[in-house]
Amino acid sequence: MGGNFAHNLWLDVGIKAGLIPMIVLLILALSVLVDILKIVNNKKNSEFIRLLFAGCGIAFYVTFFLEPIIAGYLILFFLYCFIAGIVTGYKKYINNIIQYTN
Repeated sequence: MGGNFAHNLWLDVGIKAGLIPMIVLLILALSVLVDILKIVNNKKNSEFIRLLFAGCGIAFYVTFFLEPIIAGYLILFFLYCFIAGIVTGYKKYINNIIQYTN
């Protein structure tokens, strides 16, 4: 049992799929985290949006550090990918607004 059980998402992917997919997932997770931090730290965004993205980010990353997601909660990973797309789209939307207003 020791070698087949991981205590977080990234180790779970490393055990199930290998090193290269784990590195790709780490890069994806870090880029989404950076985007969330940019949205949360931007005072031009409404407080509701900032709290929404902060809450979703905290909830996902805490769960990812505590549970083997791919082996147990695959739907949560799919939901994270959906939210990651929303975060990326919102960041691009805000950047376009800032570009056109300047």
